[in-house]
Parts: sequence; C-alpha cells; structure tokens
Amino acid sequence: MWRYFHEFDFILSHVPMHVSSFDYKKSVNVHGHIHEKNSPEGPYINVCVEKTNYIPVNIEDLMVEIKKKKVEHYV
Repeated sequence: MWRYFHEFDFILSHVPMHVSSFDYKKSVNVHGHIHEKNSPEGPYINVCVEKTNYIPVNIEDLMVEIKKKKVEHYV
C-alpha cells in the first residue's frame, strides 16, 4: 500500500519500498513500519513515532528533509 503525493513529490508507504519499485523516479520514500530502526541507505525517511518522539511531523519540515535526501541520493 502506497501513495504518491504529486504536490510534494514523495511516496508515502507503510514499509520501505525498494527503489526499483518506485513508479516516480527520483522520489523519496517516506515510510513507517521499522519503528526505531534506521531507514535503508538511499532515498528513505522513517517517520515512525519512535523516530519522531511520538510527535506528528510537520509537512514543511518533512519537505526540507526530502530535498536533502534528493540531493544526497540523486545528484
């Protein structure tokens, strides 16, 4: 189960998706499922509550992190 958010250019999924399954190239996968563990190497951001100290993630803050991930992974 996943959804691509065109307006923010990221893929939201429950589990980290393999890059080869991204329908939208050069996207970042914002995901949960792995709790306090780190995301896989690459264009992933773990937003599990254990990683966010049980605080909701602000979309503007998430966009800053997404831009950093794109630069790290795709440039």
